[in-house]
Amino acid sequence: MKCPCCGAEIRYVGRSHVGARRTDHITSHLASEEEEASGRKDKQRLLCLLFVEQHPGLTSGEYAEIHGVNRHMPARRLPDVRSDGYVRNGVSRRCRVSGRKCMTWYPTAVAGREQIGLPL
Repeated sequence: MKCPCCGAEIRYVGRSHVGARRTDHITSHLASEEEEASGRKDKQRLLCLLFVEQHPGLTSGEYAEIHGVNRHMPARRLPDVRSDGYVRNGVSRRCRVSGRKCMTWYPTAVAGREQIGLPL
């Protein structure tokens, strides 16, 4: 994937994440494994990191609206990006999209940016 800022080739580097709960139906586990194996989840994680870098302090619903993606994508991938240490939560506030109190998201310090390929 190309970085929108500089055009450099970037890829997401993080841990493998559990995509389905133990109590979920087998079809959920199969779908999660396929999404992980295809690289789609890493691409979505990288997009979410870029969303947060471009617009720090928004909610997952606001990221979805601004970037024209399904609201579930950032809601599911941002916690993965957080557990990999690239983003953190700020103070919860009322989301302008849902009207509910939601977590806000901020990038962390530059740790790990060089292994992804993002400029420092």
